[in-house]
Amino acid sequence: MDEAASGDFEAMTLNTAYPMAFLLGRLLDEPRLLTTAQAADINESSRNLLIFTREEDGLNRQLLNAALSGMLQTYEEGPAQTRQCVVDALEEGYLRTAGHVVLPILAQHAKRLVSADPELLKSLYAASFGFEETSEESTVLGGPVFAMGTNRKQEVEHARWALGQLYRSFLEARPDVATRALMAALELDGARTRPASHRKRAEFSFEFDRRTVRFVEDGSGIREQFGVHDTVGEMLQTWEAHVENVTADKLADLEEIVSAVAQVKAPAAAWLKLLRAGARNPDVVGERLRMLCWQPAILLSPDTNRAGREFLESQYPRLQQSERATVDQAVLGILRVAGYGDKKRLKYLRELILGRLRNEDIVTPKFAALHARFADKSQEPAGPVFGFGVGSFGDWSGQDAGQKDPLATELSELARPVSDFVFTHLNSAPAQSSARSVLPQARALYHFLRRQSEPGPQERWGHVKRQLAEACAIVGRAQSASIAAQVRDLVLPMARDKDPVQSQEADDNLAERGYPMVSGVRGHVAVALGRIAPQLKDDAKVRRVLVRLASDPVAGVRREVVAHLAPVVACSPGWAWRLIGERASKESNNGVLLTLLQFTLARLANEPNSERVSALVTPIYYRAQGVGSKALRKQCTGLFLNLSFNFGDRSARNALDRISGHPLECSAEIAAAAFEFRGWLVSDGTPKLDHIAARAWEFLTSCVSAAQASRVTLDAEYAAYKDGSGGSLQNIQNNYEALGSVVDAIGNALFFASGAFEGVGMSQGKRETRLTAEQQKEFLSSAGPAIESLAGFGLPTVAHHLAEICEAYLDVDPRGTLLLLAQIVRAGRAYRYESDQLAAGLMVRLIERCLAEYRHLLRGDNNLQSALREILETFVGWPAALQLIYRLDDVFASRLARVGNAASRIHIRRSGDLVSGARITPDKSAC
Repeated sequence: MDEAASGDFEAMTLNTAYPMAFLLGRLLDEPRLLTTAQAADINESSRNLLIFTREEDGLNRQLLNAALSGMLQTYEEGPAQTRQCVVDALEEGYLRTAGHVVLPILAQHAKRLVSADPELLKSLYAASFGFEETSEESTVLGGPVFAMGTNRKQEVEHARWALGQLYRSFLEARPDVATRALMAALELDGARTRPASHRKRAEFSFEFDRRTVRFVEDGSGIREQFGVHDTVGEMLQTWEAHVENVTADKLADLEEIVSAVAQVKAPAAAWLKLLRAGARNPDVVGERLRMLCWQPAILLSPDTNRAGREFLESQYPRLQQSERATVDQAVLGILRVAGYGDKKRLKYLRELILGRLRNEDIVTPKFAALHARFADKSQEPAGPVFGFGVGSFGDWSGQDAGQKDPLATELSELARPVSDFVFTHLNSAPAQSSARSVLPQARALYHFLRRQSEPGPQERWGHVKRQLAEACAIVGRAQSASIAAQVRDLVLPMARDKDPVQSQEADDNLAERGYPMVSGVRGHVAVALGRIAPQLKDDAKVRRVLVRLASDPVAGVRREVVAHLAPVVACSPGWAWRLIGERASKESNNGVLLTLLQFTLARLANEPNSERVSALVTPIYYRAQGVGSKALRKQCTGLFLNLSFNFGDRSARNALDRISGHPLECSAEIAAAAFEFRGWLVSDGTPKLDHIAARAWEFLTSCVSAAQASRVTLDAEYAAYKDGSGGSLQNIQNNYEALGSVVDAIGNALFFASGAFEGVGMSQGKRETRLTAEQQKEFLSSAGPAIESLAGFGLPTVAHHLAEICEAYLDVDPRGTLLLLAQIVRAGRAYRYESDQLAAGLMVRLIERCLAEYRHLLRGDNNLQSALREILETFVGWPAALQLIYRLDDVFASRLARVGNAASRIHIRRSGDLVSGARITPDKSAC
């Protein structure tokens, strides 16, 4: 770095670095408006900031982003110095520490380098695809308000993706450098991802343009059969398409690309893609590459031999007679070439080459005779040539698949109509005519399977049995007693099938997900019996089998039984309720219990059954533990809300009172309830919805009060921990996170219900509701205490939602809203709410509106003036807020203008219209 820049850097402190970062960001909002001198100042300031940031302890994402962004956006004003800074940032040692931050920032602004410094951009590609970030340590993107969780590894992968998206523009602008960048990316990405067992690779060489060209195998001949699944593969695909579309007037671009590949030891994928492009564009690309037609390395290496044959087929008729003779001699001599496998493989590949050529094009008599002899044997194999082993090669076309099994043929013919029926009606109920037409086919398949299964189980037919059982379950949707009787006769014998087999892993997956990965034959039987039971309400056999399957050792089967009991209650209430009660009390798998709540008890939760449902749900809630318990308790909470609010059930209300009073233990339940309340906090004026809204506000207010008390307790526990007399720090952190999720969920509920989001609120559980002026007043009256309490927590996401509510309700109560806004900002300082750009923009917009529309309220109200002064002083580090402070004398002549003194905290030396971050110095008297 130059000495002048170093001198400025030595005067920098954190007190000046942050304002500099803010100013750089604002100045670069419109870089086209900057003069050359201003851009040079910004470039110098950005470089100084980068030096300072790298010297500081720890990793400061905000300062790094400002520094690197500023440098790249003004690259032309200091190219040599900026290039050195970027090269230093790409050093392997620094990437190990800060690669997950540096690489995404550089990739975001890399477009500038396409024209400004393509060689530096190539270095960025090499560094990004060669750097291996193995850490999955959690990181956060965005500011305090809008933060997204990710990890270090994902951030580096995102940088590679961003460079992949830029590659087309890079290739079109500088094909030579972009090609070298791709070669480096292919090699480095392969070295990073290649298994250790494949690190040793074969190397091949051939003569091209009077030089020896080398390439290394990379498995691309196999990988291209399976499509593109990564960023470097997409770049290679883009490169291939660009080469293929080269026209005669772009021969210079083609020459640069081919030369760039030939000058390095490229991965085989590069030559493979060139061959593909040459085969598709033989007149331009193929003509340039025609000497590849007679290179053994191209025709025989594992990665390129197939593409080489396609290229030779397209190019051979276009070659001069002497060149075709060269090809003939090369193919005739294949059996003598060493290093490409044994003679059996070489003979096989030679036959494949012969099959690609037409006899009338061949010029060498000996080669023509060989072609005539083997032409009928040279069919292309169905799959790629995988390796050098003898077992991998042979006359594939002559292999006999063996005599067909007549039983398998008959099974296939019988299963086809049943399978077609299943796929046609997977998500729909079949018409009764369709159901009746498939039943004879299902019966035929059933009898065939039963006959063949008597000697012993046929595992290969397991899938067919599952489809038969599933078809019966689908037919059961037809709602016909006669059809139901036929389905019963088919499925009852299958109820003792061995499929599915009990697996603890499958049961655990069901507990976690709430649904089985595979239902199996017995699972489909349970579905079928549950659907036909209402039509066969007096059938004792159906009941007995359902009871047995409800206790099946496989949780997935039990789940299918309880999922289909609600319709049975209507026709056989006594028996069905006994089975439901037994499952509710004895079931141990949370996934089965969740299904019982979602599909059965939720449908039965009406006024006649409210007490019975509540008596079943309450013990499920209190004993829920283990895998899947969180989702189970949330579902129970939803039922408690329904039973309490709609039917006045006392037991459900007691459960809700306990939940609202224990925010740390019941954070998931409160969050679920708050999500439901978004649509019911605003009433439409009917007595029923007035009652629901009142109960919802009562619940939320209780939750907020309990959250405040829990925060006081947690703060005391943390203080005790710091003094050495407290408990576990991990427990304290977990409790703080639970408390934060409660506060955030309630803040979200208020935000979406209020109408602050895009001007629409929620009522009667529906979105897109425009709140009337009366509804807004009622909402503000009900929400006021909760908003004031939530504001005290200071969490940035919650604070921002509350501030947006203030903006939406400014006309309803301008004075109260501005005072509340000051309270929100005051509490948010503890979590650096003022450092977020979204927060700064909202505050400036709100204050400007207050000064424009409610100046008359400010003139005689000292409290309002103090609130305005506090807000602006908090956000004075942002240029927009600073500009607003400077304009206060013009906008409002009163003692409020004293807030302008806040600007004295930062002394800024102006250079024309530019505030140069490199010249910021701290105010020692203020410090």
